[in-house]
Amino acid sequence: MRNAYEQRYTKEKCEQEVVKAMCFRGALNHIADGLYRYGRQCCVVSQAMRDLSALIPNVEANELLYTDYRGSGPSRHCVEQARLAIAQLDNDGRVLGNCRVSPPIGDQRTSCSFSDAPPPYAP
Repeated sequence: MRNAYEQRYTKEKCEQEVVKAMCFRGALNHIADGLYRYGRQCCVVSQAMRDLSALIPNVEANELLYTDYRGSGPSRHCVEQARLAIAQLDNDGRVLGNCRVSPPIGDQRTSCSFSDAPPPYAP
């Protein structure tokens, strides 16, 4: 009688451990997916910030009074691209691929390319 009870108890204990392991695995997968989405969103936002900072030229203090700002179109376009990318991340859940790597800040090239857009400032 006691032996049958011990066998049943150990079988139930093994089943409980399997259920705990499955729940733990699922929780870790959900945490990893959430961190992955958060990292992708951070990458998109930081890239948009880098794109916007590349659109702002270095202006001397004495030239500030004589500059004509015309960069709202390209700036708005970069922000809209970032919004669409984040919306796509939210809709797709898990997006495959790498975040694009931007050039160093000192580099004059920007990842938002406009064929006929004027520079943000004109003296």
